[in-house]
Amino acid sequence: MFKIYVEQFYSKHTIIQVTLIKSREKINKAHNLIKAHCKKIKDLYFINTIPIFLDDNRKPKSGWFINNQLYLNKEEYKVWNYIIKSEIKNVS
Repeated sequence: MFKIYVEQFYSKHTIIQVTLIKSREKINKAHNLIKAHCKKIKDLYFINTIPIFLDDNRKPKSGWFINNQLYLNKEEYKVWNYIIKSEIKNVS
């Protein structure tokens, strides 16, 4: 699916990002596949935001997600947004 997305929507300086979501810890497999694919294509960038969302035991930080454990809370979206904007500036 990701490869189809890239084929259809890829443009210069496309940036792909995956965030670990507490109730979806198995996202690491997809994360690694996407990261590897991005390395193969010029000007396709991958932003790894997962480390900022992990505690010292490499588990998602508690309190960073709203009650459904699926989405970040408002403050953590600000952190996520800062990371993404910083990476965009680095490649622009």
